[in-house]
Amino acid sequence: MSTETTAPQSWGRVLGAATLAALVVTLVVAAFTWPAATTTPQNLPVAITGPAPAVQTVEQQLETSAPGRFDLVEVADRDAAVAAVEQREVYGGLVLGEEPEVLTASAAGGASHQAMTRLADELGQVSADMPVTISDVVGLDADDAQGVGITAAAFPLVLGGMIGGIVVALLVGGRSRRLVAVGVYAVVAATLTTTVLHGWFGILPGDPLALTAGIGLSLLATSALIAGLASVLGPPGIGVGAAITLLIGNPISAASQPTEFLPWIWGDLGQLFVPGAAVTLVRSLAYFPDADLTQSLIVLGAWTLVGLALIVVGRRGDRPVSAGATSGTEPARELADA
Repeated sequence: MSTETTAPQSWGRVLGAATLAALVVTLVVAAFTWPAATTTPQNLPVAITGPAPAVQTVEQQLETSAPGRFDLVEVADRDAAVAAVEQREVYGGLVLGEEPEVLTASAAGGASHQAMTRLADELGQVSADMPVTISDVVGLDADDAQGVGITAAAFPLVLGGMIGGIVVALLVGGRSRRLVAVGVYAVVAATLTTTVLHGWFGILPGDPLALTAGIGLSLLATSALIAGLASVLGPPGIGVGAAITLLIGNPISAASQPTEFLPWIWGDLGQLFVPGAAVTLVRSLAYFPDADLTQSLIVLGAWTLVGLALIVVGRRGDRPVSAGATSGTEPARELADA
């Protein structure tokens, strides 16, 4: 009868592990709070129309009272301003004349809606003798009147894609099987998610089929990326995929504020990652059917293709990550799973 004893770990290793965990937590906290700490109302695209003298007066007033806060875009008339809002080319509009009017879109987000409301106050100071009307061109659905639901749904969609990719990487082996698994996951998860958000809670209006397709593509892009990186890198690939999505893409996704409010070019860069493209696509499908979806679809499609390609070429995907690394291979199984 033999007994096995385990040598105690060194205190250096214990302290190192604890310090590493603390650094990871600090990184996560910094990544998630950085956008809120650095967000500044700036360069918000706003349409403006009206008599030339009135337009010039308002532009000069805003340059003095709110320098750099708004990017005024002159349009032909009120209809053109409304169309620009509905197509998500601008966040609101100023209609000058005998009856000044501020156009806004609460469905575009609370931060931009508040900025347009403050702009109405600025316009009221310029035209003190005339009341300023505020028109919500694209309003929020009655079931999500404060816009909390659609904003809160953004993060679960990020986690949903990660969960799908991690589960496939851990439990599914074989390239063809992983390809099928991420596809089936995206379809089923998108259908159920749309049922909850659109049918049950009612916080996502719009065409349910279009919403399902958009959510499905978003989930597929992330899950395929993580499963693909795991196929190429093994277990570390899961961490790399999670870091790209959660620590890099999500904080600069502009889910709760306009991309223009983020410093430097982070807002534009955020739209090149899955979380940013996904939240823009889903919000447009829900509230802005006239918006141009090209960029979001291209970004999500590109990440999806990258993930699927990694699954195909990755040799570490022949066995599930949960099976552990082995020094040998199983030729028959590799042929069957290829």
